[in-house]
Amino acid sequence: MHLFEAIDAIREKAIGMPLPGEANLWSGVLEQIRRNKYFDQRCGVPVEEIIRSLVHGLDDAKAIAMWRETDEGAADETDDEELVASCVRMDLEMELLQAIMNLAYEEAQDLTSQLLICAIRFFASAAHSVLPYLSTIRCR
Repeated sequence: MHLFEAIDAIREKAIGMPLPGEANLWSGVLEQIRRNKYFDQRCGVPVEEIIRSLVHGLDDAKAIAMWRETDEGAADETDDEELVASCVRMDLEMELLQAIMNLAYEEAQDLTSQLLICAIRFFASAAHSVLPYLSTIRCR
């Protein structure tokens, strides 16, 4: 499994996970980011659990290989045989959390832009249909 595949798998798992008051965990994350520019522990803890589960399901070699795909892992010059797998897993979890946060932020920004465009179109079409009637109203 590659880093980008892990990020997609985490997102898909979050989409499939129910969250009280939201359609699913991922929509809760996006809504919180859209409103607050961050997501709280209500969403953060389940996301961390998904990441932890994925990382701990990897054998040591796959965890190290995935970590090497991150900026931190690529910059580290330590031989793979000298790396401590448990430390690499912790670093990989943090890198995946950062990647998920970046993805969620991008999606939330796209969603905000789409909502704004829909609102503008709605009000423009509403104004267009009301304008002919406004000309018939006489002000005193």
